Amino acid sequence: MSSNLTITESKKIEQEANRIVGEITDAWKKTTQTWLGISKALVQYRDNKSEDGKQVWKLVQIKLDDWGIRESTIKKLCVIGDRQILHKYVDYLPPSYNKMYEIASLTDSQIESHIKKKQIHPEMQGEAVKLLTGKSDTSLTSKNTSNKKLDSTNRKTVIEIQMTDSYVAKNLDEIHKQFGKVKIMFKSSKSVAVDAKGLFKRKLDQGDVDE
Repeated sequence: MSSNLTITESKKIEQEANRIVGEITDAWKKTTQTWLGISKALVQYRDNKSEDGKQVWKLVQIKLDDWGIRESTIKKLCVIGDRQILHKYVDYLPPSYNKMYEIASLTDSQIESHIKKKQIHPEMQGEAVKLLTGKSDTSLTSKNTSNKKLDSTNRKTVIEIQMTDSYVAKNLDEIHKQFGKVKIMFKSSKSVAVDAKGLFKRKLDQGDVDE
């Protein structure tokens, strides 16, 4: 009896958790859809080249500025609105117009490739976006993971981090980001070389992690 009760309670808890997660993810998607909708509308108003349309667009920008929406933000949103491919893959985009603006700098084929590799996804962080677009301070050269080679007689392995292939595959963006930070940390050192090995190095060499 108690066993059946425990199962019932577990199902209720799981159902409630699923309901909450559903609400959050739906709202998350709506945020992305909202930004894309605003972007598309702004582009339509911007592209109205009639005399009335030009005056309306000018006044819209002035009034938006009064609301604290600056010209730079409007330009970013228009860039997003111009990219039809972003509207096509709305469910895969992060709910941030700044991140979408950075992604918009990629070509259609690059965007589709990154989505296919799950490198563009709603939960991606800003640093991951910068890595994809080549704007990160921690950007790596995929064909040469280390710019320095130390004298083998003096070289010692001080730190070695081992990860399973499945962990690397699931956390590639985060590993790439942290690896880049370590390289930057010792960038000017003549006594420290940072190297990638195993699956992570192969993914760098194969271009599975984009710069």
